[in-house]
Amino acid sequence: MKSQSFQPVAAVPAVDSAPLPLFIMARFRRLMFVQGWSVDLARLCVEPAYMYECLARAHHCGEEQLRRVALLLFAGYGARSVPALAH
Repeated sequence: MKSQSFQPVAAVPAVDSAPLPLFIMARFRRLMFVQGWSVDLARLCVEPAYMYECLARAHHCGEEQLRRVALLLFAGYGARSVPALAH
């Protein structure tokens, strides 16, 4: 029987230098759900454009609690080493 040679998978570059707090992300998702919007937490962590889209939507809604949580996430996300987005 021929032995299989496994090739290492290329590492995906890290998107962040510090993880976003899971409890804040879960709270954000719950508050967004109450407003009728679904949030994919995995995408929130790895796709800057998706994160900013969700944060903008939350910031422009009338729910003060959601706006505060969005600001917390924005502050945490801004502290991460993510390249600037081109519009």
